[in-house]
Amino acid sequence: MPDGANPPANPCLSREEAQDACETKGLTLCSKSAITNFPLCSVGWLSDDRGLWSDGNGCGTAGFTDGASFTNEMIGGAYCCGRPFYMPNPVPRVADYIYGSREDAQSACETKGMGLCSLEHIKGYHHCAWGWLTDDVGYWMNYRAGQCGGPGFVRSWRTTNAAFCCAAPP
Repeated sequence: MPDGANPPANPCLSREEAQDACETKGLTLCSKSAITNFPLCSVGWLSDDRGLWSDGNGCGTAGFTDGASFTNEMIGGAYCCGRPFYMPNPVPRVADYIYGSREDAQSACETKGMGLCSLEHIKGYHHCAWGWLTDDVGYWMNYRAGQCGGPGFVRSWRTTNAAFCCAAPP
């Protein structure tokens, strides 16, 4: 779920401005799926779209409303979400990949008051290191870099991995 949105009085006229606004708060643009079931009657920029989610109570029809029919001047701001937190082995100078199961990784995230991220939540989080997710295991690359593979999701073949933790499970 979004951690916040820019107030409509301070509209972002482009996705780049919206991303900059989120980054000044240490956040990143939410994906469309991350705002699902988060009713806020304001069209905002997303990492992969622009629009709003409504529960149907006085703000359009229930569900996602695509922002394509809105001009940039009508966009209320940015839907910002917390960045994933990569959690390797907490013991310095020891192998990062210590969690042998999704349950172990979830428990490690819970020690930080977090939960495992989903694949959807790490899209766009360029990080070349294996980690458990709620629904997969691997990492995301925005572009091909060295031996990391990509672009896109790179699935892990390892039996032990680190963990991608999110402030609130998306």
